[in-house]
Amino acid sequence: MRGKVILDLPEFSEGPLPNAKGPKLDPFPHNGGHIEFLRLLGAGEHGYVFEVIIESQRYALKMFKFYDPIGHQQRLSILNMSDNDVTHQFDPFFAECRAFGRLKECGLDGDAAVHCYGYIILPPAFKSIATRFKALIWDRASESQPF
Repeated sequence: MRGKVILDLPEFSEGPLPNAKGPKLDPFPHNGGHIEFLRLLGAGEHGYVFEVIIESQRYALKMFKFYDPIGHQQRLSILNMSDNDVTHQFDPFFAECRAFGRLKECGLDGDAAVHCYGYIILPPAFKSIATRFKALIWDRASESQPF
């Protein structure tokens, strides 16, 4: 499909994530600007990987599908965990934030896995990517809610 998707990057960051105990990942160091989506590189259960350009540099950007904690809450109800705790422990995005945060703490970023530059919170306009790359599904149904 022709045409590029270019989105404005927000100028603020959330700070290190997840907002829970344990290792954290810092935001991607950018100064606003734009992100240009060039092509879809791959897809998996938890998200999609795109080739992008940010500030004239090429990157692989993993975008995660939205997480629905309902399935985990039902299985973990015996532990009496809050929705926030369940999300920060089981959401694939936060799991990768913790994993890459730990690799950075140990000085292994780029050695034990690919180098991670940080995370980016995209604006709601990211949904235009679905139009450009066709058939991308951002919501993952929980076990109790079939597609």
